[in-house]
Amino acid sequence: MIEEKSRKLILTPRKSWLAYGAGLLVALAGTAALLHFDVLQGNPPEPPMQTTVEVPPDLVRPAPPTAETETRPELDAPYRRAVKAQIDQMEPPASEDVPPIPPPARVELRVVTVGATLNVRQRPGTDAPIIGSLEPGTHLQASARNVSRTWFRIHPTHREEPGWVFAALVEVVSGNPDALPTVNASSP
Repeated sequence: MIEEKSRKLILTPRKSWLAYGAGLLVALAGTAALLHFDVLQGNPPEPPMQTTVEVPPDLVRPAPPTAETETRPELDAPYRRAVKAQIDQMEPPASEDVPPIPPPARVELRVVTVGATLNVRQRPGTDAPIIGSLEPGTHLQASARNVSRTWFRIHPTHREEPGWVFAALVEVVSGNPDALPTVNASSP
């Protein structure tokens, strides 16, 4: 504890270790900083490393013309020749290196309900809102399946937005349903 008596600071014996520890900590931190920056070792700091690379003058493009400078095609010509030479040396990729983009899977479905219409839902699941219905025998195109493969996403011809139908209530007329992409069940 530090007490002030007649403008003198007096340290009590119980708290003097705190002042001693603080002074020691400051001294150690200062010494570490000086050693880190090579001040105590007497080594001058190293200059930053610089490298110089020669650039052929025909590859250096002149600055673009401004309102104060005139266009000088004779300065631009060497640059254009150098770029054209580099492009001419490049080989186009072989067509077999680029895999073809497969066409989207086309799966045609037919509604197979008996005596009832098939509900088209906003998303997979019986708790999803019904956005339409289809008569038995109706043909439609499937564009995706849900992750558990129990619902098809369809695009009816009379509607712009897609809907979902339960897979057990339709039959595949053509195409491979396993080729359809799977989408998150919460997607429309």
